[in-house]
Amino acid sequence: MGRAFCDWLAAKGLNASHTGITRAVLEQYLAEMHERVAPATVAKHYRSLQQLFRWLVVDVLAVLDWQRYAVSCSEGSVGAAQ
Repeated sequence: MGRAFCDWLAAKGLNASHTGITRAVLEQYLAEMHERVAPATVAKHYRSLQQLFRWLVVDVLAVLDWQRYAVSCSEGSVGAAQ
């Protein structure tokens, strides 16, 4: 499901970075998909993308939090970097 979305972004010439994928972009993708496939397929893609972005948010935030902690530890302080 994620590959189809990435391919669609590339075909449209849209920004595929984390800052370029907005709610409007996702809505456009799903609306265009709805014109070609059954509603159940659109729903499946929506749920898959929802899980992908949920995973990205949780994992990326966890990594960023750890990196802040690691940076502060390398500077000799205890706890998260300010």
